[in-house]
Amino acid sequence: MGEYFKNIYTGLQSFIAGLQLSLHHYHSRKKLVATLQYPHEKWPVEERHIGFDLQEYNVVRSRLHVDINDCIGCNQCVRACPVDCITIESVKPPKGSEFDPGTTSNGTQKRMLVARFDIDLTECMFCNLCTYPCPEDCIYMVGGPNSAKHQIEYEYSKRDRKDLIFRFANPSEEEIIAAGGADYLAKKKGLPPPEKPAAEPKAKPKTAEPKINYEPVNAITDRMTRSLAKKAYTAAVRAGKTASETAVAVKQALEEAGKYSSDLDTVMESIGKAELMTQAGPAPEKKVVEQPAGGLDIKLLNDLTDRMTRGIAKKAFMAATREGQDAKAVVRSIQTALEAADKFTDEVKAVLAKLESPGEAPVKPAAAPKTAAPALNIKVLNGISDKMTRGLAKKTFMAAQRAGKSPADIVTEVKETLEDAGKLTPEFAKIIDSLREDA
Repeated sequence: MGEYFKNIYTGLQSFIAGLQLSLHHYHSRKKLVATLQYPHEKWPVEERHIGFDLQEYNVVRSRLHVDINDCIGCNQCVRACPVDCITIESVKPPKGSEFDPGTTSNGTQKRMLVARFDIDLTECMFCNLCTYPCPEDCIYMVGGPNSAKHQIEYEYSKRDRKDLIFRFANPSEEEIIAAGGADYLAKKKGLPPPEKPAAEPKAKPKTAEPKINYEPVNAITDRMTRSLAKKAYTAAVRAGKTASETAVAVKQALEEAGKYSSDLDTVMESIGKAELMTQAGPAPEKKVVEQPAGGLDIKLLNDLTDRMTRGIAKKAFMAATREGQDAKAVVRSIQTALEAADKFTDEVKAVLAKLESPGEAPVKPAAAPKTAAPALNIKVLNGISDKMTRGLAKKTFMAAQRAGKSPADIVTEVKETLEDAGKLTPEFAKIIDSLREDA
């Protein structure tokens, strides 16, 4: 009975203690409130020692940051990102543009203007792989070893997911247009690309300008001596010296190099009397190779089956055409060239007759009708189980068939080849014999 009343007393005592604590918090609610009105209120993060220096961090998995002034638009981080959360768009100034993209803090001259550099942190997996290939170290994770560049951010939550797409590049439209990115802006706004100015008409062909006349110097036979003489000759002509002064300068240069001999006296005399510059005149016109009389067509020579014969014939055709020979002379030149090469055959005669008289091509006599031989089916050889033997049999079969041999000869040749190779067995011989039966 006493235990019963003791339990009642203990329960009342616990109830009163809890009620006193609740009343205490009720009356001191503003002082002892435990709820933080986040995100307007945040707990302060105290400085703490983690046991070693921050610079000893290997990898700090935190938010990515980009020093956009150091970005050269190489796209190395884009290629390294496994989730494609980085987007870079660059504008390259056209050749001859005066726009200067600037330099990085490492002294690297930038060649492009980075018009867009976005990182979608809703997709980022904080793997840090994008930071390693960057040649300018412009992309990094904040905090840790990079605390001097950017302090660590413990939280960067947003109410809207779009606010977690960090846009680091913010060039003005004027800068993009100055860098030659008018097409880029139009595409970004969904507008048609601006019309390009009409191309200027091509300038008229210039007349040939006078050039240095090297003809007297080219008379020197020794290659090294001629090279030294040309160098001195060119320098003297460009300096405005006369022909006699040029000859003296060339002679002096060769004597200093130990390359002058009495054989060059005549060359020096010709230099002293020569015209140092060629006469200016109209630009030389390209020579038009006239077709030989009769309007021969070189394509007719393509009917020659032998490659060597066709090449010799075409070479003789072109040589005779350049000399302006008539149709009969061209045909005779081709015939002579092929006879000298022992390539003049009946086929060549027929093609040359067609070449000389394209409208009167000789009529070939009709070939006698051939009796159709029974065709052998090579698939029968697939019954040979050994791969090496089957390949050898098929190879022999195709070679004999291309040679135009009869079915009986083909079967015999296949069997003989396998027998010589030591691969003919009674089973394989039976399969080969079935070729004729199948036909």
